[in-house]
Amino acid sequence: MPMTAEQYFQREVIKTGRAAQQAIKNVTDMPASVVKKEMHKANDKIHKSKFPITHLHIRKSINGGGALKHVETSKAAAAILASAEMRKMAQRNANSCFKARVLFKSDRDLARAFYTATIVGEVRQDGKKLFVTGKLVDTYDFRFDLWPKDLSIPGAKLRLAGNAAYIAQEMGLLKPVKLTVDLAGPVK
Repeated sequence: MPMTAEQYFQREVIKTGRAAQQAIKNVTDMPASVVKKEMHKANDKIHKSKFPITHLHIRKSINGGGALKHVETSKAAAAILASAEMRKMAQRNANSCFKARVLFKSDRDLARAFYTATIVGEVRQDGKKLFVTGKLVDTYDFRFDLWPKDLSIPGAKLRLAGNAAYIAQEMGLLKPVKLTVDLAGPVK
């Protein structure tokens, strides 16, 4: 008999919880510099090539948090302007100002890098092209949630990773990062 989504999530939460307990035991006995070095190695292995925006946010979080601004010409700004979520938002708000919360699903890097961010801006239509000027703001931090926002296998995996990162944040190993992305250009 196939496993239900609820059974899958429960199994994965238990596995993640056990792994987190073991990690806490191991980490509390290590010098902070060693833990930080290992976190950077894991971030490089998991995110550097496939998820460069997330890689940058985690690196900043490991290094003590603070603020991080992505300029209009950054990979983050380009990815946001090329996302399906921005296209829909721009189409709904053509020739007007808007403020909206966004949950990225179409781009896995954006889904990891920004979690229910807020975009404030203006959409101008020129023929069939839509141009956005504005700003995305978010805080890169972690919270514990039993259920993912997106009830799918990738959503569940992302939530489980977020829960493990929440534990690291509670231990002081990760710090929140205030994010700003300046947006100016055509929506792709």
